[in-house]
Amino acid sequence: MSTKPLSRRQAQALEFIKSFVSSKGYPPTVREIAEYMGHNSSSTAFNILENLVRKGFIKKGNGPRELQIVGHESIADKDAKITRLQEALERIAGMDIIGSSAITMKNIAIKTLQLSNGK
Repeated sequence: MSTKPLSRRQAQALEFIKSFVSSKGYPPTVREIAEYMGHNSSSTAFNILENLVRKGFIKKGNGPRELQIVGHESIADKDAKITRLQEALERIAGMDIIGSSAITMKNIAIKTLQLSNGK
């Protein structure tokens, strides 16, 4: 990532992209970025994105929604981590455990699973 700071518009676009991805699960198009920033043409938004790529804040693919925020986890990555955590908790909850700290750990796992399943 570049040490050169972002301009106000670049920071605004980057925050919009992060917010859009967080709420919708996929990145905005260049046109959506342009509309958010109040531009009639998408070319200005395209230039801002090119500067964000050059500075190392985002990566672009060839398609309209192929933006990736550098260092930002996708929803699929987060879902995979949650699934792995839930599987680990289920294994712990099902173990025959000896010792007070292990029993406490098992009880925490059981309660966490109950909360995550809405019980």
